[in-house]
Amino acid sequence: MQKIHILDQDTINQIAAGEVIERPSSVVKELTENAIDAGASAVTVEIRDGGKALIRVTDNGSGFDPADIRTAFMPHATSKIRTAEDLFSVGSLGFRGEALPSVASVSKTELITRTGENITGIRYINEGGTEKEFSEVGAPEGTTIIIRELFYNTPARKKFLKKGMTEASNVCTMMERLALSHPSVAMRLIVDDRVRLNTPGSGRLKDLVYSVYGKDAAASMIPVNGTWSGVEITGFTAKPEYSRANRTSEIYFVNNRFVKNPVIGKAIENAYQGFLMQHRYPVCILFLQFSPGSVDVNVHPAKLEIRFSDEDLAYQAVYEAVREALSSVELIKRQQLVRELQEESRREEGTEPFFAERRPVYSAAGRTSEKTEEGNVPAEREEQEIPPVRSEALSGTGKTGTSRPFRKELSTFELLMKEWEKDEKQAEHIAAEEIPAVAEKGVQEESHPPVPKNDVLLSGTQERLFTEETRKNYRVIGQLFDTYWLFEYNDTFLMMDQHAAHEKVLYEKNLAAFRKKEFTSQMLMPPFEPELGVKEMQMFSEHIKAFRQLGFEFGNADGRLQVTAVPGNVLGLSWQEVFKELLDSVSGETGHEQVHILEEKLALMSCKAAIKGNYTISNAEINTLLDELLQLDNPYMCPHGRPTLISMSKYEIEKRFSRIV
Repeated sequence: MQKIHILDQDTINQIAAGEVIERPSSVVKELTENAIDAGASAVTVEIRDGGKALIRVTDNGSGFDPADIRTAFMPHATSKIRTAEDLFSVGSLGFRGEALPSVASVSKTELITRTGENITGIRYINEGGTEKEFSEVGAPEGTTIIIRELFYNTPARKKFLKKGMTEASNVCTMMERLALSHPSVAMRLIVDDRVRLNTPGSGRLKDLVYSVYGKDAAASMIPVNGTWSGVEITGFTAKPEYSRANRTSEIYFVNNRFVKNPVIGKAIENAYQGFLMQHRYPVCILFLQFSPGSVDVNVHPAKLEIRFSDEDLAYQAVYEAVREALSSVELIKRQQLVRELQEESRREEGTEPFFAERRPVYSAAGRTSEKTEEGNVPAEREEQEIPPVRSEALSGTGKTGTSRPFRKELSTFELLMKEWEKDEKQAEHIAAEEIPAVAEKGVQEESHPPVPKNDVLLSGTQERLFTEETRKNYRVIGQLFDTYWLFEYNDTFLMMDQHAAHEKVLYEKNLAAFRKKEFTSQMLMPPFEPELGVKEMQMFSEHIKAFRQLGFEFGNADGRLQVTAVPGNVLGLSWQEVFKELLDSVSGETGHEQVHILEEKLALMSCKAAIKGNYTISNAEINTLLDELLQLDNPYMCPHGRPTLISMSKYEIEKRFSRIV
């Protein structure tokens, strides 16, 4: 056995760096969170070559006291906790005290900082964990940290970094999340001398959603705002039609910290069950406020994972909040033809739509500076250039021209809003309302840029098309392809899928029966013996109570499991296959989720009795189906997430037939 020895401090720091600093985006996260904790209202991040060559983070926060600078670069030094008890009530974004020493140990780090009480600032240089310079310099209030040649002294780690473009993409994603979590902090990201993110810092989440994700995302958002079981939840969740093929757009913050947690993720996805098609995932931006003592943020070195002292409470609060938001609006899918024609017209004229990309990208043209209301000089702001595709909108010439810089009189965000508003004036006949604001703690209502208006803004701002009152005025046109029913209401044309609608009605009826315990057990003669392996038997023993709640009964014959009764509400199923499928569906689930998932699964299976397509039914039957559909909380999607109803306005139809030019 080799002799045991104590590692030197440099090696210890590099090991700590491996825990905290995985790639350039990790550095950006740690330094930006430190800036926010320091009270900054504006943060600028600049990277080159994906952050491998340079990372510069500038803020207008409180700055470092000169006496604390050297201490800040020592391991386990922090201003955010003092005792072990503080670990369980952390209110800041970071506390470990590993960020600066870890980053400095694997890079060439330069710190320039000044507090409001000092006349001059301090310049501190640390390379590979060794101090190189400590001197006075002139500096604005706040802090600038420059990281050069990341991992220059750890080539083994450096070779695992991706290409500059990939690392830059990771940094962009990280900055978007940080920006969303702090609407009152203006954030700017510059990638290789190009501004890729510029948020207004207005304190309004809806402004951020638009500036970060673009108009389509902002138009699809439904506000979430309330308190469930003592958990305050605010934010936005998107209409089902604005979904994704993966979970990357499920964004949620616990006590203003971006995290990933299976309990919250499961609650969001279960809340969307019946609204989304299979293999589609919701888009949401939620803020959850828990008491600090009920959340453990020490699970992951980078604090991306957390644990709850009461997981059932966390699950139920998120589930109810999202479900209530989805149920509060009408989700009939509206067919949008006007925008398509506008974009076709632009292409014919040789121009591209202004919003061709998810969000606009601008290049730096120069620098200006100004004073804030407090009299401090903020970080320098770059003038921006308008993309050439729509420069005529500002020049007033009506022709496509070259881009030109504009001054600070209009911020980037304000200019975009004005562009959008001008563009949408061509469709003023379509009703829309302003996006509702999200009430946030400590944020006062301020004047803000005009909110764009169009026909796909938040659901709930338009007249509801499917209510008991409007239903009386439906005129049945007839059945199309023995599958779709056509209706006319005022200036709206509606189409209903008879199979999807009937399937939804049966699903909701059976699900309600299960949850109200209005079901019976049907005895089997003879019983069947499911073929379960050792792992499956263990899983079954953990979930047997949930199965019995639904009407299953079990017996034992010579040590072999028998299913002696099944739920009587569900007929015509192959129970041998159904039982194993149900068992697989609750694998790994605990608590209230077991019964919830079994109910959903059984109700879904019972929908096989729904009328199919290519089947003729009478007007009386379709009217009865419409009335039953009206009684449901979510009549707009079948259990698989397909729409039951779609609509199209008279204007859109006439536009397509060129009756309106």
